[in-house]
Amino acid sequence: MKSYLLLFSFLGLFISCETDFDPIYRSAPIPVCYAFLDAEDSIARVRLSKTFILEDAFKQDNIPSDSLEFPDARVWLERWNGDYLYLRAELMQSYQAREPGLFPSSPNPIFILPKDENTARIFDPPNQKDLIKLIIDIPGYPLVYSQLSPLRPASISFPRKNGERITFYSIEGFMPKCKVYSYYQEGWIGIEYTDHYADSDILRTAWWREYHSDSSMFNPPPFKVTSEEFLMKAGIFIPDDDAVRYRTFHKVWIKIFGADRNYYEYNLRAQVSPIDQSGLPYSNLVNAIGLFAATSSTKKWGVLNYFMKDSLCYSQYTRHLKFTPW
Repeated sequence: MKSYLLLFSFLGLFISCETDFDPIYRSAPIPVCYAFLDAEDSIARVRLSKTFILEDAFKQDNIPSDSLEFPDARVWLERWNGDYLYLRAELMQSYQAREPGLFPSSPNPIFILPKDENTARIFDPPNQKDLIKLIIDIPGYPLVYSQLSPLRPASISFPRKNGERITFYSIEGFMPKCKVYSYYQEGWIGIEYTDHYADSDILRTAWWREYHSDSSMFNPPPFKVTSEEFLMKAGIFIPDDDAVRYRTFHKVWIKIFGADRNYYEYNLRAQVSPIDQSGLPYSNLVNAIGLFAATSSTKKWGVLNYFMKDSLCYSQYTRHLKFTPW
């Protein structure tokens, strides 16, 4: 009996030496799609590619071009209200050059739908029970589809108009008044200014996020900025540049970014790093992987009053930036 066991052990060892273990699971490519519909955008864009196996990732310069597109794919967007179809529009395929890197500069297919008199219904503000549906037909593959509720952009009621003089010096600080309709939102502050060099002038904008919240929070933080916070962050996010002769201030921007729950869940899941490194990918597409999400952005601007502008020029946090009061 022991002789038979020994024989089988040697036989198994011999067979295992003859066959190499291949850790790569080979399967047909899977469609990969990313599409973000912004409520304020005049063009809808859908990026479509596919998964691929790259066995020699570090032995070649680029990923093979034919691994990046479905050349015969067709893409549609539909606007529904309940069971009623308002409009069905097919997107046009275009190509945009990609920056050099692991992926080749082309092909980089993007399907686009410009807003015009024939497609405007896709871009209309949302009504109750409205849905936008994405449909992708790839020959030889199951139909790819998804849907979302269109997103209404936030409204900013304070400052009351663009160009209004504002100050961050008050007991409560500066608190933009806004109404947000999205599941997730962020409040941003930006400073628009000009860098004056010896031989040129360059218009720039520095942005930073002040708050973020989602609909699951019972007590979301307010969009509130004190004068000291504003000056400290201006000193951090506006880069020091010895070549700048002086800077002139133009505007303070207030921005509300909003996103639906699909976008929020995708970002939340991407931050999870399990022990086995497998990840927890989020996808809301059928027969594909990726994301179909709605976003929005609303901006309003104002100018600083005399005291705030003087502080921007001479405070301990920002005087090194060389802003002038004129």
